[in-house]
Amino acid sequence: MNQNVGQYLSNFLAERKISEAKFAEELHISRPMVTYILKGERSLSLKQALRIERYCDLEEGTLLHMQVEQHLSQYKKDLRGKIYNRLIDQKAFWSYPLGVPDHITDEELIEKTFVCLDLDDIKLLFDLFPKTFIKKVWVENMLPQGDYLRRLNTMVAFLYFRIDNPESYIARQEKLQQKRRLNYV
Repeated sequence: MNQNVGQYLSNFLAERKISEAKFAEELHISRPMVTYILKGERSLSLKQALRIERYCDLEEGTLLHMQVEQHLSQYKKDLRGKIYNRLIDQKAFWSYPLGVPDHITDEELIEKTFVCLDLDDIKLLFDLFPKTFIKKVWVENMLPQGDYLRRLNTMVAFLYFRIDNPESYIARQEKLQQKRRLNYV
């Protein structure tokens, strides 16, 4: 169920040939509010969601869950756009054709953010992606760059992944990467 609440309810009403006016009247919700909900311009209150779920014979919490998923998706899209725009401002994508933030992979976004942006922007990554994924990208994409990013990697290891002895951790990871490369040859 990957559609928004308004789309779902509009489809429900259309399939059953129920008018917005009748829907509003039966649920004791104002007609303008129903229109706003169907257009996706208003969120459901808990009371409205429960009423509508009963009316539509849906499992309790279905519409609220759908609404939360929708808000979360929009929040992450906005956050990704904010990070992307900050990277554009810093000329991080000078060699890329500019376009929509979705054209940049998650891995590229993480790596460029670590390399080009400040601590406040880096914190945003942890709202956007799971810490384990960020660490995986860091280990696989940034640590192999060795001396070029040594100071940055030491700071990232200490600040963001709470690694007590970053230098020895980085050295161990570099040895592991070398072994993996030798095994592929």
